[in-house]
Amino acid sequence: RSFARERPHISYSDEIDRISIEESHPRWLVERWREQFGIETASAICKANNATPSRAFRPIRAIDEALTNLENAGVMRSEFVPDCYIADRFTSELRNLAEQSAIYFQDEGSQLVASAVIKIAGTRILDVCAAPGGKTSMISRETNGKVVAGDIHFPRVERLRETCRKNVARASVVQLDAESQLPFEPASFDTVLVDAPCSGTGTIRNNPEIRYSLQPDDFPDLSSKQLRILNNASELVAENGSLIYSTCSLEREEDEVVATAFLGQNRQFEIEAPKVDARFLTSDDFARTFPDRDRMDGFFIAVFRRI
Repeated sequence: RSFARERPHISYSDEIDRISIEESHPRWLVERWREQFGIETASAICKANNATPSRAFRPIRAIDEALTNLENAGVMRSEFVPDCYIADRFTSELRNLAEQSAIYFQDEGSQLVASAVIKIAGTRILDVCAAPGGKTSMISRETNGKVVAGDIHFPRVERLRETCRKNVARASVVQLDAESQLPFEPASFDTVLVDAPCSGTGTIRNNPEIRYSLQPDDFPDLSSKQLRILNNASELVAENGSLIYSTCSLEREEDEVVATAFLGQNRQFEIEAPKVDARFLTSDDFARTFPDRDRMDGFFIAVFRRI
């Protein structure tokens, strides 16, 4: 009450200090975003991370009447992803539909990544870092190909398998270590998705603890790991096949830098613009989403074609 009544003056050393304190983000993270995107965008990202996020979902089975009721109540269809719906608030009706396995909650940005894979998928598809399985199950449901999905730790594999079951998605689930030699024949898949382990800085609005658990020296380790996984996965891509690299990180060190390094080491691949709305495409033929600009989690997408 004293604070509200007296409104004590708070001194800031500079604009980054003000953003860090008022938006509750570590100073070093605000500085990173300022260096990458400029001070205005850095501030906007921090604000977006503290706003209540919308809830995106997709139907798992036919619920036309329920969807009509939801749309009449203000739930909107996504402009960018087919069969994706966005609710500004979490309601009892949405909870009931989720408990009945009629809908699956998945951020619009995550669905955008899966949609980009679906648009170029062939008949043999591999997702090498697949847990918890939202993208895998969406890809499996929307393509006619054989989908194989894996992850490194058994609990994650079990969660992946359960997500596929709830989503009525047919995928062959295996346990694998994507940083080691993968247990498949070379050039045996038309499409390989590497949704790489990352810092998750694009998902802070849904996972606020990330801002406090990350440290600056995490990023070099992550980018090295991502490049190793990408190189391993590339060996499985058939001629004229596609390798898709995605993260839920905003950091160029995990995104453009990794993609560019991969291209430099693998001359048999060339960059191809992801099949997403033009607003998400960058001048380098990558794709990015931002929590402040797009009202979805921050994702990065790169598509490489084997030539």
